Amino acid sequence: MKPGARLAASLVSLGVVVFVGALVASWAQDAIAPWRNVGEAETGSPITFHAADTTYRVLASGPNHPKVDRIGCDINLSDGTTQRILGGEGSVAPNDRFGVSRVIEFEAPAGAPTTVRCEDRLSPRSTAGRMQVVDASGAMSSVALVGGLIGTALVLVGIGVPMLAARRASG
Repeated sequence: MKPGARLAASLVSLGVVVFVGALVASWAQDAIAPWRNVGEAETGSPITFHAADTTYRVLASGPNHPKVDRIGCDINLSDGTTQRILGGEGSVAPNDRFGVSRVIEFEAPAGAPTTVRCEDRLSPRSTAGRMQVVDASGAMSSVALVGGLIGTALVLVGIGVPMLAARRASG
């Protein structure tokens, strides 16, 4: 194997490992949410917390929580504004990992009280599952984002190096 090919294979392999690590960090962020949240309640009950000026994510957990597309969340921000966001809308990519689902993301200004109430829109009186509000701009989000970008870059460089070498050799 040529030295350039060995370097390219190493870069691609490292890129895949870093990218998979970023996916694990993204999953871990959701999996540890029940223990690292700013507030938690049964579905249909309010979650009140003191918000920082940041992005928050609402997660649904528990074996019987409603499907993301059935959830609607009312958010009362500390500045007096109110929002209604339906599950899966906006900047969040809805997914379900080991019983934890990303529902919505929202920006909140600093202040208290900030209240989030999420319900099953098809069965508003249902209390199945739990809702957690987590800081979406925390360290794990940064690790997942940076790791995903670095992993992708390493794979692209690993593929691009031999292609450039082949082009130079043929040209």
